[in-house]
Amino acid sequence: MCKYYLCGLDVTCFKNTRSDGEVQRFVDADDLEKLRDDGLRAAFQAAPSEEKAKLGYERMTKDVLDKMIRECDKRIERGMIRAKEERDAATEKAAVSADADMLALLRRKMDESAEKAEKLGEEGDVDGAEAEFAQIETFKKRADEVQAKLESLDGYRLTEPCPISGTLLMNTDTAERRQEHLIGKQYQGWKHIRELRDELVERLKKYEDAGLDSPRAADDDRRRSGGGGGRRSRSPPRSR
Repeated sequence: MCKYYLCGLDVTCFKNTRSDGEVQRFVDADDLEKLRDDGLRAAFQAAPSEEKAKLGYERMTKDVLDKMIRECDKRIERGMIRAKEERDAATEKAAVSADADMLALLRRKMDESAEKAEKLGEEGDVDGAEAEFAQIETFKKRADEVQAKLESLDGYRLTEPCPISGTLLMNTDTAERRQEHLIGKQYQGWKHIRELRDELVERLKKYEDAGLDSPRAADDDRRRSGGGGGRRSRSPPRSR
């Protein structure tokens, strides 16, 4: 029986996705083949806290989740650096683009119309001044549109990492594509992993506060943490 599955982690949750290796790096190979039974999971979850704390499976699962999340967060950080570099490069290109030239022209025309309106007003030509003010509004509306386009970097292909899964998304992705990502295996898997880790942190804290934390489990956890990354050659205790 897979002890991780008892605690809420399906080690095959990312099968056939790019995230599959994120699990396999931190669990034994035979854990991928162990029994995953919902009935046994429910029985384990319903077991007394003393028994669960003594087994130490939840601590082992949290240890794996911590490592997975650290690796995912590193990937997200790299993605954010890449996204900033792409955005900075696109901003530089946009600053010397035809749209930037158009924006400068529209602003000059706005200034010219403002000067004309002021002069016409001083001369008593109310209609002429109002016509220039109307021109200013037209130029301003167009300038706002161009400014918004420049700030959005529309037309430039940019990436951004999903803050949950680290998957790289494109600014050109449609709303349908974004929705597919949110209901997809990688996003839902990483969302569950992060939520499960937080739940286990709270549960283990309650064990410690109640004096139920298993010294043997804690020692095993420290040995695993100090043993470096990758799979371990020794299998952890099997479920009874």
